[in-house]
Amino acid sequence: MNRKFILLIVLGLLLAVPIGMVIRNEMLLADEGSIYKFTLQPIDPSDPVRGKYIILRYNTMIELDEPIQLQNGEPIYVEVKKDENGWAYFSNVSTTPPDHSAYFKTTVNYGYERTVNINVPFDKYFLNENLAPLAESSYAELTRHGEEFYAEVSITNGEALLRGVYYMNRPLIDHLREMQVDQ
Repeated sequence: MNRKFILLIVLGLLLAVPIGMVIRNEMLLADEGSIYKFTLQPIDPSDPVRGKYIILRYNTMIELDEPIQLQNGEPIYVEVKKDENGWAYFSNVSTTPPDHSAYFKTTVNYGYERTVNINVPFDKYFLNENLAPLAESSYAELTRHGEEFYAEVSITNGEALLRGVYYMNRPLIDHLREMQVDQ
């Protein structure tokens, strides 16, 4: 009886972590008031374990009002704001969580006086093995006409989660599937 009880407790603990992560991410995705759209430029690398993905490149340089001493790899909180057109941008950094705006926790890539370059925790968008190379090869052609790629990111209570990547206000995955059928 004791072995079965201990086995049930261990099994419950093992399942609690992934289930908790799924619930936390779903709650973050469900919060419609915390969605931010960032313009980006994708690049297509490969990870032998996780597969193909697009690296999402953001403008990660932040100009600060006052100088701050930050070390490479130091944990920081990045505030996010929207411009007059609704596009999100990284506006400020601090070593403590702000209480008045959207923010997420990350680390310093490098900093110098009033300039900080941050690491973005939502910079990978995983795709089907066949679609990731198509995304990279078509990027130059798609952007030649001034069309925009952007990422939708849900940011709530210091947590950030990539919701999706879009091209011309449509999910990128839909556009790539259409391109794949046309080939």
